Amino acid sequence: NAEYMGESSLNAFTMAKTESNKGEASSGVGKKRAKQSKQQLSPTTVFIGFLVFLAAVILLVLYDPQSLSSQGLAAAARDPPPKKSDIKSEVIYLPENCPRKSKEGDKLTMHYRGSLITGAVFDSSYDRGTPFTFTLGAKQVIQGWDVGLKDMCQGEKRKLTIPPHLAYGDRGAAGVIPPHSTLLFDVELVQFD
Repeated sequence: NAEYMGESSLNAFTMAKTESNKGEASSGVGKKRAKQSKQQLSPTTVFIGFLVFLAAVILLVLYDPQSLSSQGLAAAARDPPPKKSDIKSEVIYLPENCPRKSKEGDKLTMHYRGSLITGAVFDSSYDRGTPFTFTLGAKQVIQGWDVGLKDMCQGEKRKLTIPPHLAYGDRGAAGVIPPHSTLLFDVELVQFD
């Protein structure tokens, strides 16, 4: 029986260690070792360690609340920060007058048509007749939009080609967008604040 063998080995080790300690006890070395092995962490030390751990978790959550989710941890481990060069952006229309361009933190109102490489349209604000409003850079939309819609003029139209890692990745979306899909968006910046 493996469990019995483990207990026998442990008992034999304990007995041998005890015999060894008996020999050292007369010299004083054994007494010192016995005293050290009986020392435990004080409750105060354990409590301070717990407080340090708790403070670290709180700081992590305050810095990035999604970092504690399994998806957040996995994404952080595998996804490099997005770059504008990851997205193909083609300007379809650029107004002559462009006093200001969109930047992170701006509230953008966009018309868009999203499609797969096959040409199948999966969503369109044009069809609904209602543009979509969000804050650029606030992670309210796919990363491809947060990156690809920067530096747009009001009234500008672009065609974006967004790779899977800046769209819905290996999970897809709502049964409409398959996993690992490159997405095409015709976008128009209606207005921004």
